[in-house]
Amino acid sequence: MIVTFVIDENYVNQLLFVLYKCIRNSKKKHNYVVFFENLERASVSMIQDLALSLDTEVELRQIQDLNNSFDNGHIARSSMLRLSVPEYLGQTYMHFDVDTLPRKGWDDIANFSPSADEVISAVPIPWLYLEKNSAFNQALQSMGPEYFQTGIYLLNPGGWKSDKLRDRVHLLTLKYSELGFQFSDQCILNYSIQKCYKKLPSAYNTLPGNFQFKSTRIIHFAGPNKPWKLNYLKHFIISARHVVSARQTITLLIQRQLFRALSGYQNRINHLLREFFCLFLYRISYNKFRKLNL
Repeated sequence: MIVTFVIDENYVNQLLFVLYKCIRNSKKKHNYVVFFENLERASVSMIQDLALSLDTEVELRQIQDLNNSFDNGHIARSSMLRLSVPEYLGQTYMHFDVDTLPRKGWDDIANFSPSADEVISAVPIPWLYLEKNSAFNQALQSMGPEYFQTGIYLLNPGGWKSDKLRDRVHLLTLKYSELGFQFSDQCILNYSIQKCYKKLPSAYNTLPGNFQFKSTRIIHFAGPNKPWKLNYLKHFIISARHVVSARQTITLLIQRQLFRALSGYQNRINHLLREFFCLFLYRISYNKFRKLNL
């Protein structure tokens, strides 16, 4: 399987860690390809040294923005570069964000590759279109509960090219604000591909609060709070305080709806505990990796 990453200089350490976990948590040999626009020589050397120490082939490929999408000023360069990757590859590949923690069995995702008439395999996030700020987002409105997350996906370049999606993607980047898009390449991919995709099991793209010890294969720390930063701990503390002083629980208790109050409170506590466990798991694994001196 071809496994791709798209990074810039800010995420080299996270790439090294995810690469290490992918290799250690797989019994199969995969072709890893790291796409970048500009990387310092020292960073390139670090990636090559890791590949050598783990006896794994990692290809480094400089990439250009084939969609001319950066002149609109709305989207991070590294996020949009991944939309050019299909033009560089000839067979189905897996895209991997580096704010993730792959566990054993992560590469079983290959069993869910898109068929010849499907462009992408991804995990839907059905609750997102119900958010209040999504009313003007045309990608969310058109996809509804079928809207998918693009931190982890399998993409069929053949389907991409036959549907001439490069031209459509270029047009959508120019209309990014007009269409109310909010989540960079994710909205563009959803609006471009529409419902011509295969649903991945959520085990291959699990948010920390939904973590399941036995089934989760890839934990994805999506959003602005990242586990390698202190802001994630601050985010956790704020969430804990919110649970303790949850107004909804108090309101239900006042209204004597005891069962609903306790049930909602328990769900929030469970969500918080799962999130904390994932943070702990990441930090322990990341610290061990940093001490290996590979």
